Amino acid sequence: MSHRAIARYATILAAFLFLNASVACAADAPDPRTIRVTGEAVVKTAPDRARISISVVTRAPAAREATEANARTSKTVLEKLRAAVPAPGEVRTAGYDLATEYDYSQQRPGGGPPTLVGYISTNRFAIVTADLAGVGALIDAAVAAGANQIDSIAFFLDDEEAVRREALLEAGKRARAEATTISQSLGVGLGEVLDASSSSSSAPPQPYFGREKAVMMDAAAPSTEVVPGSLEIRASMSVTFAIP
Repeated sequence: MSHRAIARYATILAAFLFLNASVACAADAPDPRTIRVTGEAVVKTAPDRARISISVVTRAPAAREATEANARTSKTVLEKLRAAVPAPGEVRTAGYDLATEYDYSQQRPGGGPPTLVGYISTNRFAIVTADLAGVGALIDAAVAAGANQIDSIAFFLDDEEAVRREALLEAGKRARAEATTISQSLGVGLGEVLDASSSSSSAPPQPYFGREKAVMMDAAAPSTEVVPGSLEIRASMSVTFAIP
């Protein structure tokens, strides 16, 4: 064996022995003593935006009749919505459908197909408004103009980030406070943070719908009442502290 081969073999052997020694030392090292806690926080705030979905639904025996009738009514509804939604609100088309409508009541087992009775044309509008106090009046204006389906309504924050940070900050404080209590009860110190993870979520408010009662018998028709409720931002933080 040449001197060069011997030197190379010796180098490989030395590296192998060093690696085995390092692994053995790491295996013999005791696990670090830690305290792991989780802090949670909930911040409630009032929403500042409303998102409403309103539809115009028309039925007719022929597809063209359904779409033309829908177009006429939708134009009126759109004009009313745009007039009722101040800046920085938005009104846009969210979807359009034309579907067949069948009568299944006369269908018998093993019999012929259901009877085609007509067509359904649906035009959906999505509205976002910052005027929460005017949501009820907006719905009334749309219905008066010809809208005949209120699909959904939701309240939210235009900028949720600041509230989310507030919830995370509170969750972190609670995590540290719990870790401090644990360390004091065990008679040990509380060291540095070894690991931390967080998560957050929001729970939209459940709006209340109602009708205001007319004060007088000859008063105008009651208006739609919508109460937004509170928005909840939840945060959780898990932290691992070292025990020095």
